[in-house]
Amino acid sequence: MSTIDDPIRRWRHDLMNQLGIIDGLSRILSSEAAPDDPRLEDYVTIQNAVKRAVELVQSHPSTSVNE
Repeated sequence: MSTIDDPIRRWRHDLMNQLGIIDGLSRILSSEAAPDDPRLEDYVTIQNAVKRAVELVQSHPSTSVNE
């Protein structure tokens, strides 16, 4: 079954895309910030939250990549 035909796989795909966008933007902002920028801690927090969200999505049985 293709990703488009399976609502759960479609949901997983769409969510992973959004998480990728959030992670990418936080990494761009981090790289452009000055070393003493107080927002750097926030960017790292965002990146850690995205990493955990990806782990949760990938570990959920109904969204297994190996299906």
